[in-house]
Parts: sequence; C-alpha cells; structure tokens
Amino acid sequence: MKIRATYVRYVEGESEIYPGAGWFEPRTDDKKKLFTILQKEYGRCVSKIYVDVPMGDGTFDRRQCGWVFSRKDSNGKREWEDETWVEYREDNR
Repeated sequence: MKIRATYVRYVEGESEIYPGAGWFEPRTDDKKKLFTILQKEYGRCVSKIYVDVPMGDGTFDRRQCGWVFSRKDSNGKREWEDETWVEYREDNR
C-alpha cells in the first residue's frame, strides 16, 4: 500500500494548498491502524475520498480511496483550520 497527503490551510477565508512529498509507504498496511495513526496526527476525519472506476459497460463502481482530516489551530493572534487529504492505493505504481 502507498499513501499521499495534500495539505490545505484555511486562514481568514483564504485557502492555500501544499502538496506533500508524493506517494510513499506508510508504517503499516493495515487500514484500521493507518486510519488511527493518521487521525492522531491530522485531527478528526470529516470525509472520505472516493473515485469512480469505469466498469467497461457504461457503469461505474464508486470506491473509497482515502480520508479527509481536519483540525483547528492558532498562534494567539490568528486562528486557522488545517485540512489533510490522504489518498491510498493498493498497487505499487
């Protein structure tokens, strides 16, 4: 399994996107353990990420391919929300 994270920061109505380091192997291949590790690191899960896979007959199969985590933070003067989109894939592309 490989994962990729994309970071989004929302400050005062504006958003900034920070791409992660690309695809890499996580500390575990167990999705439940991975979810727990990511939730501790990035905050609560607010959504899942899905992809529609064409089936060849004109229909699509919707499959989960990640999670969206969110947490609020501040530095005393400003408050912001950090969102982390973590995608996973089973193959080794």
